[in-house]
Amino acid sequence: MTDWLRFSLAFLCAGVLLPATAGESSSLIPEAVLRAARSYLATADKEKRKGLAVALNASNCDPVQTVQALRPHPVSEVTPGYHRAEHFLVPGLAKRYPDDLLYYVVPESYTAKRPMALAVVMHGGAKGTERTMAHWYMRPDPKGSGLGRAFMDAGMIAVGPSAPISTKRWERWCLPEADDYLRDVIVEMQSRFNIDPDRVFLLGHSMGGFGAYQHIQVQPDRFAAVLAHAGSWYTAYWPVIVGTPLWIVHGVHDSEPGGRPHYTDIAFARLTGKLLTEQGLAHEVQEHPGQHALPNGMPAIRKLIARMPKLRRDPFQPRVVVASPRGWTVGDMRDAPHNRWLSIVETTPGKLAYDTTRHEGAKQFWGMPRENWENWSLKHARQERLGAMVDATNLGQNRFAVTTRNVRRFAIWLHPQMVDFSKPVRVTVNGALALEQQVQPSIVTALASYERRRDWGLVYPAKLEVLVAPSVSGKEPKAGP
Repeated sequence: MTDWLRFSLAFLCAGVLLPATAGESSSLIPEAVLRAARSYLATADKEKRKGLAVALNASNCDPVQTVQALRPHPVSEVTPGYHRAEHFLVPGLAKRYPDDLLYYVVPESYTAKRPMALAVVMHGGAKGTERTMAHWYMRPDPKGSGLGRAFMDAGMIAVGPSAPISTKRWERWCLPEADDYLRDVIVEMQSRFNIDPDRVFLLGHSMGGFGAYQHIQVQPDRFAAVLAHAGSWYTAYWPVIVGTPLWIVHGVHDSEPGGRPHYTDIAFARLTGKLLTEQGLAHEVQEHPGQHALPNGMPAIRKLIARMPKLRRDPFQPRVVVASPRGWTVGDMRDAPHNRWLSIVETTPGKLAYDTTRHEGAKQFWGMPRENWENWSLKHARQERLGAMVDATNLGQNRFAVTTRNVRRFAIWLHPQMVDFSKPVRVTVNGALALEQQVQPSIVTALASYERRRDWGLVYPAKLEVLVAPSVSGKEPKAGP
């Protein structure tokens, strides 16, 4: 990047009064600045990024509004109704997922001029379930599950993607690649529609219900709420979902003697409700008198869907908890160091106490004798496993109180709605003052915060990295429930 370009960018936003609402800023950010920001995101070359960073940070443009102006704003109107078996169109995603299919509904009320809520539906099935399975879930006619019609009636766009393919695992929505896949489905839909990034929802049934329990832990900050129907889980660090309501709908007769084993028994829903109540986490558990099939739960699910459009994710909520690793079962726990405005940067050896479940009694299998079905119970236990945790609260007035366990360094990402950048920010860690300093927002930091989650609603223009001092005992104090 030439010195002339750096000099030019430095004055592009000077003297421009930008609006407070990010969505109104795109026309006021100079195109040269936007091109530089796009180039920054598109390249991995360190030297090129270094030159672009100098120019961007000298541009005097508002960091948040600059990044928000990069967000796709589709202007084409789309035919309302049901769109089936479509492929990814975003160039990089089309190459990555050439055989995956998208089934989506568009309500009559959709207009490209107004942001709309989006729901992502994870279908049920097993390792051999075909990519076309989402068709039954999403079709809004009487032959479908009822979901497609419920979303259209609620005035929402909803998409049912194919589950990631696996020849060995039936819990396909819990595979490691499912994390980025769900993100990419959202990116694809944002390229087609004007989607409100703070009104994105996740719903899963059966295999998708397992996925709902997985993703509300691994990426709770991506969704305004998560709905699980007929699912179950085996390992959880529940505090990480603070701020993301978990809605559980489950049939009392999900398992039946001579029929379905206890793999997704109503006991999972009841235990989850009990634990979330004890830990003060937002949730609802609604039981219905039916069995495992999705139509049995539709009366309750339809009412929850009707509430979705008015619910919003809060990227700046006062309390955020991040733990790593986390996931619905030990084999599917994975590093997940980010949650909203908090990141784990470096950990130390140690353990966290996780909630766990296990089947006890006779072996469960399809077609088992009645005595096997009757000789079963779900057991809950707190078990320690290797892990790290940060629990942070924004107390207001530029003050943060943080508790850590097995963490050496962590980062707090900051936004004007969280702090006053004209004053120092004070961070107390494990009861002791760890840092007090003033921080300045920048476009490059805002871009880094976007890259961290690839989410247009999670953009923070400043960052504090905090080093945790070892306690006297040499161990971090235990935290969390």
